[in-house]
Amino acid sequence: MKIYISASLVNHLQNARIAESLEKSGHEVFLPQRFCPTNVPKNEYPLTIFEKCLEAMKDCDLGILVLDCYGKDSSWESGWFFGTQKPLIGFVQVCLKLSQDWMVKGGLKGLITTDQSIKNFFIKDEMISHVPIIFIDTLNTIGKELGNFII
Repeated sequence: MKIYISASLVNHLQNARIAESLEKSGHEVFLPQRFCPTNVPKNEYPLTIFEKCLEAMKDCDLGILVLDCYGKDSSWESGWFFGTQKPLIGFVQVCLKLSQDWMVKGGLKGLITTDQSIKNFFIKDEMISHVPIIFIDTLNTIGKELGNFII
């Protein structure tokens, strides 16, 4: 399966671990932080990255939104996934910021967490309780759980 990871660079270490775990499970992963065009003039850099990310989102089967620290770009990508009806799965380990962001939360097709208390919190959230909310013991099993979200 082709997977696009929508994530803040603030999470770059966590993002890399998620990508590596998914790749070990046999998935093809596009992680934007890995894309760094070296032959592009500085003034064209933002547009080049935007176009490359958009191309990867169009090509993917599913997106994962890293929710521990996300911003405007990831929120935009969340809306894009919803508008194209491609599944977007949230992944959260420690942060409840998602509970405040109705538009992001409403577009998710599922949620994966490594924290049982976060799972318990979102099971009670009427906006997201209707989608699969899965607890995993370790990040190493995230790739196997994605089959629960393919429609």
